[in-house]
Amino acid sequence: MSSAGNLIRESRASSGLSMRGLAARAGVAYTTVQRIEKGNLDPTVGMLSKLLRAMGRELSFVDDAAKFPTIAELVDVLTQHDEVERIDWTRLRIFTDYLSWHPELIGPATDHPPKPSGSAFIDNLLAAITETVCDEAGMPRPPWTKTVYPLEQQSHVSGTPMMQHKSLKETPPQFLSRGLIVSRYDLWRTESLTTAGS
Repeated sequence: MSSAGNLIRESRASSGLSMRGLAARAGVAYTTVQRIEKGNLDPTVGMLSKLLRAMGRELSFVDDAAKFPTIAELVDVLTQHDEVERIDWTRLRIFTDYLSWHPELIGPATDHPPKPSGSAFIDNLLAAITETVCDEAGMPRPPWTKTVYPLEQQSHVSGTPMMQHKSLKETPPQFLSRGLIVSRYDLWRTESLTTAGS
């Protein structure tokens, strides 16, 4: 039996309709409903939608390929080129931008912990980003952030004393509590994405 056949049969049974009752309500032939339920006919999207609407349901599509960034995928933002370690700040900004556009995905995007990166700085950076986006959205922090211990020594910022002071001043409290000095504007836009395009 096709999955469409299963869907129609199960929906019909839970709606308390007979095959003939569903056919009459949907305005289709009884044999059409029968053939779909037996798996002898694959319905078109329009037919499937029509049958479901007759039972008070709506057809919706979920693209399995639809992917959104997660904090766990960012564990590899620290790369090494010619023996020099670099952080891929662009990927981190893409993540924070995406969550600014799609705040409904903050939970799913931050629930799963990243694997230990081998760098206490990166582990704390990912935890601090997670804590910040959750706090600002008024959501509970995922429990895994408590398992990432703060840096033993506060991180250092390069630049002039004035630049260092500015970075310290612009560092979110979630970062400071982890011993990180990272200006908010290294990761988040100065204005929200919703107003930036207007």
